[in-house]
Amino acid sequence: MDLTEKKQASASDAIRDPALPLPTLQNYQKHQEESKTTGQSIYSELVADKFDTSVDPMTHLKSQFSSLKDKTPEERARIGGRFGAHMGAMGNGVVGGILGAGIGAVVGRGLGLVQTGEHEDGIRLEKTFDALRTLKIANDKNQIKFDDGGEFQLTTDPSFRLRNTDSVMSGQIDRALTEIDASNPLTKRTTNVAKPFAYYMAQGMHQWADPKNPRDVKALENTNALLVNALQNGASNINQVYDRARSAVKQYGLSEDSMRSFFSSIKEKIPNADALQIREGLDTIFKS
Repeated sequence: MDLTEKKQASASDAIRDPALPLPTLQNYQKHQEESKTTGQSIYSELVADKFDTSVDPMTHLKSQFSSLKDKTPEERARIGGRFGAHMGAMGNGVVGGILGAGIGAVVGRGLGLVQTGEHEDGIRLEKTFDALRTLKIANDKNQIKFDDGGEFQLTTDPSFRLRNTDSVMSGQIDRALTEIDASNPLTKRTTNVAKPFAYYMAQGMHQWADPKNPRDVKALENTNALLVNALQNGASNINQVYDRARSAVKQYGLSEDSMRSFFSSIKEKIPNADALQIREGLDTIFKS
């Protein structure tokens, strides 16, 4: 190996550290600052060992970036980082490759969010949090606190995960904040009391009510799952869940008549399965 090859190998080793975290939109700026002080690229694992200068990177960009919606966030970052590094290295060698990888990773993630509509899901989730804060169900720290001492943290961090009750039954160990734990034996009954709130917030407060709009449908699903997770977080039995739901009704300041009147006004837009759950949920919440 001649001196040039040794330098290239050394540079490649220095910029490829698998222990370093993958970039995210949230921590990109922080990592940039850290890289200034350490002199080491945070996004080194995104840089290819060699750059294929015989292939036009724009050809790959068009084909790869057009399908980012089908990729995971990590895959999007890798695609963006790889081609950012490729293009940067063509003009400025290893340093340009490192900078291009970091920028490309963020662009790749961002374009993927736009293609999938996840960015709009995030915006609507923030609006749901705002509604919960406005109604004093959540505090200024995005925490929902229950009378029994339990609490639930609201966050838009995509890396935040909730633990599933039974990973064998659910098929996965954890889930996102807006995914329901199907393996929890309380989930079906919790959904009954959560769904009236989900409809009231999504359709009543935010007017996300078009059944033909996939974003409206998704917002309702996300709101429902969020409330299910909050109500049963740390709950040991279904009666505890029901008490939490009744407490939430008091926070809303809604009476039984007002809630039933609202659902009567939108009943034509509610699927039969949801209508049944809402009726059972209201009967449970307002059980005398």
